[in-house]
Amino acid sequence: MRITRNMIIGGVIILLFLLVAGFLSIKQVPQILPVAYVGPVNISSIAVEINYANVQQQCFGQPVDVIQGMSAAANSSQNILITLADSCQGLFEISNMSTNTPGFKVLSANPTLPIKLMNGNKLTFNVTIHTPASYSGVLNILVNAS
Repeated sequence: MRITRNMIIGGVIILLFLLVAGFLSIKQVPQILPVAYVGPVNISSIAVEINYANVQQQCFGQPVDVIQGMSAAANSSQNILITLADSCQGLFEISNMSTNTPGFKVLSANPTLPIKLMNGNKLTFNVTIHTPASYSGVLNILVNAS
C-alpha cells in the first residue's frame, strides 16, 4: 500500500481533531485545601489563680478559686465574670489578668486594670477571653495582686 499525500493530510487532520477535542475536555481539577479542625470548646471549670506580691497577705481569698465552667464557640470571644473581695486593711491593687492555658488569650477586663480596692470592697470583673479552635479541660485565669 502506497501512502499518498491525501492520506497524510487526513491523518494530520484527525490528529489535530483529537488534540483539540482532548484539550477542550480537560477540566481543571479542583484544589483540595486542608481543613482546620474546629471542635467544641468545653471548659470544665475556671481556676482563678491569684498571685500575691506579698504571700503573707491573701486579701482576695485563697490563691486558687474554682468557678463553674462553660461551653463556648470555637475561635470566639467569650465573657467570664470573676468577683474579688478585698478583706485586707488599706488599699490593695489588682494589676492584671492573663491565662497560661494554651490557645486562650485574655483580651480585656472591665473595669480596666490596674485597679485599687479598699478593705471590704467587692468588685466583679467582666473578663473577655478568646477561645481556641478546640479544647476540653480547665481554663486558668491568673490574677496579679499586690
